Amino acid sequence: MSKYLINSKMRPAGYQVMNHAGDHQFMADEPVIAKGTDAGPNPVQYLIAALNSCLAISARAVANNRQLDLRNLKVSSTGETVSLGKGRSKVSRIDTTLSFDCDLTAAEKQKLFERILQVCTVHESLEGGIEMNIHLA
Repeated sequence: MSKYLINSKMRPAGYQVMNHAGDHQFMADEPVIAKGTDAGPNPVQYLIAALNSCLAISARAVANNRQLDLRNLKVSSTGETVSLGKGRSKVSRIDTTLSFDCDLTAAEKQKLFERILQVCTVHESLEGGIEMNIHLA
């Protein structure tokens, strides 16, 4: 089991939030149209980036474990939100494409893709709560 501590503090401008994760810090904000200052990605963008990052890291880890050479590894996602009324909303769908080159048959590549999904912590955490369509290109 791992534990993660993130400390977040609201800044005085717009909806800027400074997040601290260990020695790392990163800003979240909202776009100007939402009364933010657009100083950083919004929380939904970070959520989608977390999925993409976890899929890419999982792919590299699985490939390394199997001594496979993955080349041109790319993950691209589009997320959608839906209004729940009274100022509430949620991420309703994420469409993702994972692509890479390697010396595997199509069936072996599909099996590798399925293993990547199994070991991706963020995918496992979101699955069932958000409609996700993840495809291998």
